[in-house]
Amino acid sequence: MKKIIKIIIFVLFCENTFAFANVNESACIEKGRAFLNKAVNNQNPELNTIYINKAKYFYYIASQNIPPSSEALIGLGRVYMLQDKYDEAKDSFFKAYSVDPYNANASFYFGDFWYKYSDYINALKYYEQAQALGFENPAKNSEMINICKSKLGVEK
Repeated sequence: MKKIIKIIIFVLFCENTFAFANVNESACIEKGRAFLNKAVNNQNPELNTIYINKAKYFYYIASQNIPPSSEALIGLGRVYMLQDKYDEAKDSFFKAYSVDPYNANASFYFGDFWYKYSDYINALKYYEQAQALGFENPAKNSEMINICKSKLGVEK
């Protein structure tokens, strides 16, 4: 009986691994991004929950490739932040940063993570890295750098 259960588990594992291998990663990231943007820009809590869960689903699937996509991990981290799952968010951002330390988005959103934890020293470090790497929204990045410096009592 135990041998049969092990075989079934192995088969299910292989099927899931095969299924993840055939995923269109960029399509999943785009769908995740679309649902995440809807969640961020929506005022209806019930719809937000639906949008966040759909974003999480697509980002999770996209993050299962080997090596994982830094963009999928960043999106997953942002979803976890919205769900107040800070340990999971930190893990996702750290993995994204580890996969691609030259990704400006990974640096910026890791900075956001530290900022939300009131660790302004680390937040500033990652915001400044994002700025050096050319983060896509330089005005927002500069604003966050200035806020961190103000909170730390550092001249701007």
